[in-house]
Amino acid sequence: MILTESTIRQVEQVTSRESLAKLDHVLVAVSMNSDIGIQVQGANRAVREYTDSFRNVRVIYYIVTSHTIVVSYIEV
Repeated sequence: MILTESTIRQVEQVTSRESLAKLDHVLVAVSMNSDIGIQVQGANRAVREYTDSFRNVRVIYYIVTSHTIVVSYIEV
């Protein structure tokens, strides 16, 4: 899994340990099953969005040809 530069900046702004733990859980879930998210309507078919409403975390990611997941946006 790779985080884009803008996503790294977003993560750096998360200061709560609880929020970081929630984000970590969601990133692990996505890395274990990249199909967990839904396709973003109107975007390239590789762009997916996963929202964990229990943890209030949302990530947008895409998969490159080597099956590497690239996280391009987070909300915590």
